[in-house]
Amino acid sequence: MKNYNKNNDSTVISSKVLKVEPAKTEIKVSDYRKVILEISKIISEGGYNPVSQLLGFILSEDPTHISNYRNARNMINGIDRDTLLEDMVKFYLEGDSDEK
Repeated sequence: MKNYNKNNDSTVISSKVLKVEPAKTEIKVSDYRKVILEISKIISEGGYNPVSQLLGFILSEDPTHISNYRNARNMINGIDRDTLLEDMVKFYLEGDSDEK
């Protein structure tokens, strides 16, 4: 949209930025491990470092840290970061059930 200022000949161009975020598809907490492993596999196939990308997402909750290769970024959108972190801490505190 152009606005012309009558007081001088300069043209002012303005634009609005519309931020659209993809809808989150909720993933059952019981499926988090399976989804994270699948995302890790996809990231590796794309030639990226899955640990680095997953840590970037976990620390920032910004899905753009995850490669968009084979829809991995949309997959991570269904995971609630706080719940994921809670499960990870529980896993470390309780240990793997196979160890008991």
